[in-house]
Amino acid sequence: MTETHKKKDDHKENKEKKSHGPAKASSQAHNGKNWEKEAKALKQEVHDLKEEKARYHDKLARVMADFENYKKRMDEDRSRWMKLANADMARSILPVLDNLELALESIRKREEDSAETLLQGLELVVKQFYDVLKQNGVEVIESKGKPFDPAFHEAMMSEESEDQEEEEIVSEEFQKGYLLYGTVIRPARVKVSKRLNKE
Repeated sequence: MTETHKKKDDHKENKEKKSHGPAKASSQAHNGKNWEKEAKALKQEVHDLKEEKARYHDKLARVMADFENYKKRMDEDRSRWMKLANADMARSILPVLDNLELALESIRKREEDSAETLLQGLELVVKQFYDVLKQNGVEVIESKGKPFDPAFHEAMMSEESEDQEEEEIVSEEFQKGYLLYGTVIRPARVKVSKRLNKE
């Protein structure tokens, strides 16, 4: 290779180096600016997310406070309704109590002509009492002659019977049972007749 050619190649290489140098520096500066821009955008996004989280936290706190207030109001309303329901029941029972007191007063003063008249008066009061209970959702559990059901009956005694077709029948009632809107509030206390096993 001649010296002239060598000089040309060196000159060309130097020229390429010079031309690449500033472009590379510009690219690095450009990348640096992009990174700063991206970091700034990310910081802004984090800031926005923090603000949004704070807003949601405040909303949640308000909703929870509202819910607690609603629960308190509901409890107060329920208590008030129960008191009013008890007041209605008491008002319905008062006339029955009035009639019982009149009957007792009559007995004290011996105004009744006979035991039959007194019996009729008391039967009337008992009927009135049952009517009041029924109006307030209280019903008597039918027991005597019915199949024994532990959900409604409490067996106090039992006996065996040869003539019985059913396995267990209520043969006698010692104390009435009651339902309140279909729910047992007191089971009936009964005697149960069981079918005699002849085997």
